[in-house]
Amino acid sequence: MKFNSRETHVHDGYRFDVEVGVSVSYGGWYEIYDAKSGGELFHEEGELELDKIDGKWTLTGYDGTFELHPLVIEAVAAQGILIDL
Repeated sequence: MKFNSRETHVHDGYRFDVEVGVSVSYGGWYEIYDAKSGGELFHEEGELELDKIDGKWTLTGYDGTFELHPLVIEAVAAQGILIDL
């Protein structure tokens, strides 16, 4: 599995750019930031830990933040990856 996704969402009155990528050889990554300031107001990025469980790619962990932003979780799930955090 390999993909890169970039979407813009409005959440809590702010416009966020959400980028998510996955490569079988590397794993996954994410970045989310407020679009208006280019990340000066809000910026978060890190790694996504993916495992193949029963033949299905599953998000089992992450690194880079205390809590993974809901928009990142939505972007990962939209790619058909199961969420098991």
